[in-house]
Amino acid sequence: MTPEDFQSKWRNVTATERQASQEHFRDLCHLLDVPNPLEGDPTGADYCFEKTVLKLDGRPGRADVWKRRCFAWEYKSQHKNLTRAYSQLKEYADALENPPLLIVSDMREIRVHTNFTNAVAEQHVFLLGDLNAPEVRQRLRWCFIDPDRWRPTITREAVTATAAGKFGLMADRLMRQGYPRQRVAHFLNKLVFCLFAEDIELLPDRVFADILEEAMKRPDEFALMLADLFRAMRERGGRFGTLSIPWFDGGLFDDDDVLPLGLLETRDLIAAARLDWSRIEPSIFGTLFEQGLDPKRRKEMASLFDPAAAKAGAPREKGVGIHYTDPGTIMKLIEPVVLRPLRREWEVVKARVEVAQAKAEAAKTNAARTRHRNEASDTYLAFRARLGRFRVLDPACGSGNFLYLSLLHLKDFDLAVQSEARALGLPDDDLRIGPHAVLGIEINDYAAELARVTIWIGELQWQLKNGFGIHRQPILAQLPGIECRD
Repeated sequence: MTPEDFQSKWRNVTATERQASQEHFRDLCHLLDVPNPLEGDPTGADYCFEKTVLKLDGRPGRADVWKRRCFAWEYKSQHKNLTRAYSQLKEYADALENPPLLIVSDMREIRVHTNFTNAVAEQHVFLLGDLNAPEVRQRLRWCFIDPDRWRPTITREAVTATAAGKFGLMADRLMRQGYPRQRVAHFLNKLVFCLFAEDIELLPDRVFADILEEAMKRPDEFALMLADLFRAMRERGGRFGTLSIPWFDGGLFDDDDVLPLGLLETRDLIAAARLDWSRIEPSIFGTLFEQGLDPKRRKEMASLFDPAAAKAGAPREKGVGIHYTDPGTIMKLIEPVVLRPLRREWEVVKARVEVAQAKAEAAKTNAARTRHRNEASDTYLAFRARLGRFRVLDPACGSGNFLYLSLLHLKDFDLAVQSEARALGLPDDDLRIGPHAVLGIEINDYAAELARVTIWIGELQWQLKNGFGIHRQPILAQLPGIECRD
């Protein structure tokens, strides 16, 4: 099958996923000159359609195609949300032996998400027309025959430092034009969140990217278009042209203020937009971004995560440094102070639950059996309620690194408790840990807002990583627990 044959066949197909996905996959295998599942593994043990698994919550699920040590592949019908398909794959990646590639596709687009341990995750998008290029077809063949070639070479921290550096340049130019630092910072925070929201497809149809393209053609209308988008993100049922925009709220888009970007600033923003903002590192982004507003620190920041510079032992100007505490160091405090006491408490609760369940099994009467089962359930739910009331306070929170990492690990603990409870036959319960669990005080108004952005982005990333959709309205909860005061 030639690329032209493949494109001609699939360009206008509107059949459902169930009707068309397996034929599409077989045709793709033919195009790439690789075996399809029945040719490559007639037993279906290592390579098959419809691989059944158990999701994190214990419910059954299936991957449309699975190849051991290569990929899990999920199809959707045309115009369906491929970000949700990716979240669906993440739900049962562990049960599929954590394949290095998680791939989602409709009949006209293929997205390859890298899933290598200890490496930044990347997304690569291929449209139907891209298959004309031999190098694209070769890269897709690697999914089947040599997935390790997809291993990212850039770290998540390096992506973050690059993004912060671009925004530092924009901030410097805007402040040189006389705009106050806080106004510049608030405007750039809105841009940061738009880039993130677009890359996780909360903003539909690449609307922000379209605005940037129009800014190069019609720079005089850029501010008006951006103000209209900010307004739509603030309002319930907001619209931008023909697009329905989700309700973000949260206070970040509490005004329509837009600063004029010249040609250089617009180019910096377009360069920043090419990065994968869905994978930005919240635990350090705030600090890097904040210090990017200080011209004296920008060179230091730009090389902070440059492996070549580090290897060469690049000299640093005396007295100049990046005030950045790495996550590993922060965890030396979070582990013993936040997590370890909760784990001990949960072990005590589990022991009490198991004693009550054993009594229920040994009970001679239905009444006694019911009483002991209720005791086990009540003991567990009391702990869940206690977890929901748990709070972490950072009384000088800066841009929120400690709070973000605390929230992330508390949410992981919450999910782990649910999984262990399910194995004990205890009742299902909603997640109890959310952004309300972290409290901060910060005297610098800019840093306080950065802390809120860090928490928002980090919490949304956790939701997507763990296979939870983002359905709440508004998307950004107010965070009154992070206060700007002494």
